[in-house]
Amino acid sequence: MNYYLIMKKTFCLLLFVLLIFTGYRTKASHLLGGELTYVYTGTPNEYLIHFRFYGGCYGTAADYIQYKPTVSVCISSVSQNYSDTITLNFIGVLNYIPAPPCGSICPLSSNDGYTADYQGIVQLPHAASDWKFVWFECCRLGAINSWDPSLIVDAHLNNLWVDHSSPTLNQVSQLSFCVGNNFSYDLGATQINGDSLTYSIIEPRGGDIQCPINDTTSSYGPLYSVNYPFSSSTPIILNHQTGILNFTPSNVANYIIAVLVSEYRNGDLIGTVRRDILIYFIGNCISANPYITSQPLSPIICDNDSTSYSLSCINASGYRWKRNVNGSFADIQNDSVFSGANSNILTVKNPPFVLNNFEFFCQINSSCGPGINSDTIKFHIQPSTNPVFNIDTSLCSNSSSLNLENYVSPIGGVFNGTGVNNTSFNPAISGNGHHLISYTFLNQFGCSSTVFDTIFVDACNDLGEIIKLSEYSIYPNPTSNFLQLNGLQNQALVTIYDVTGKLVLQAEVDKNSNNSINIASLSPGFYHCRIQQNNQTAELSFIKK
Repeated sequence: MNYYLIMKKTFCLLLFVLLIFTGYRTKASHLLGGELTYVYTGTPNEYLIHFRFYGGCYGTAADYIQYKPTVSVCISSVSQNYSDTITLNFIGVLNYIPAPPCGSICPLSSNDGYTADYQGIVQLPHAASDWKFVWFECCRLGAINSWDPSLIVDAHLNNLWVDHSSPTLNQVSQLSFCVGNNFSYDLGATQINGDSLTYSIIEPRGGDIQCPINDTTSSYGPLYSVNYPFSSSTPIILNHQTGILNFTPSNVANYIIAVLVSEYRNGDLIGTVRRDILIYFIGNCISANPYITSQPLSPIICDNDSTSYSLSCINASGYRWKRNVNGSFADIQNDSVFSGANSNILTVKNPPFVLNNFEFFCQINSSCGPGINSDTIKFHIQPSTNPVFNIDTSLCSNSSSLNLENYVSPIGGVFNGTGVNNTSFNPAISGNGHHLISYTFLNQFGCSSTVFDTIFVDACNDLGEIIKLSEYSIYPNPTSNFLQLNGLQNQALVTIYDVTGKLVLQAEVDKNSNNSINIASLSPGFYHCRIQQNNQTAELSFIKK
């Protein structure tokens, strides 16, 4: 390392220590963080490199643009023995990061920070598995969990097999967090290529700021690690599939947090991006933003499943859940899918696949004022499979076992019920009567569906062979009061069972009763009708409205 780099690093370290011990906010530095991403342009080995800078509330976008109208990014590959730098040009301020509605770390501003974006094209000389794009700067704002003043962010690209774009990190919604309040912080990203993404907390990069950068250094101080990157009174939990970080700040301080987004295609790692940013834990909050306290253990919900979301907020006086519809948020209405749209608990039941990847949040009125928004939740809907189960048979108690897989589609599920052993039904074990059999099928998306059917077993000693006679029929079906039986030649014994096999009604039916039976006393549902006549037995089913 040359003399200039040594002197610059020494100066930055002294300034960094000064920032920590002279107060967490100072005008000397407003460098909070950054991130690098890349987009494939369509020309082989050519990429648009995008850098986003995060500045603190004491600086303004104009301050940084005057200091850095351009930035440099280091491009390197060990396998290609290549390193170079490219220049990215400023393209505009994306947005200001607002302060919490009930408190601010910035006495003279309604914003906690801002972002500035830079872009530039790079033409890589060859495809390689280890391309690295790195931006570095000194000195960042002081943080209690790191003693290294350098800010280094990077992105990795493996385009040996195919050119592709990196994930795009979601927009930062806030920088300051009230002590004692629980938060679900979105550190996630989106990927248009359909690749799978995983998230992990990593140590911020530190070390010598030169090109190419040294990969072996890290900058967490004592007491802190990737499992405990900052002080929290509840377990720090990162959802590795969504990038949602749950925590409860326990002391007033500045902390650096770094998240790595890894992109996989067909099981192979093809790229990574990282966000490195400083966040503030603040005290004396009047009230915190509302936050959603529960969500599915998995971000996946099946279209035949249901889940509930609870909202926690101090002094809330009204709730209004909203969801994203064509790019804008609209009020959720209570219907067959949503319930609790005006309460602190929203329940989602059997969501249709058209709502896949939809986002929602809750807007509340509280002591902080009207129209305060919670964090945003997104989940993925997976399609379930509707299996078919139709036994359509009756058995004698001395019949051989029945292979149940001959009566379902698709096969491969699980059967349950009296007399069931794996995929077989044994009438000698089940005993006589109606037996409800369930079939549960789990598809490749992890979604399960269960259907039911019944098997009727008779001793066959006095009645002869049990058959289902085609000349018998029931109408109307469904019915509310009377059940008419067609095909009777003389008197018949009619026995009705519910789906559990329980006998609920029995009567003699003949021409004197107009071959009908009164079922008005039965509860609405599905029933089996057993007709015994002339030493024969028939099985029919009907629905009571």
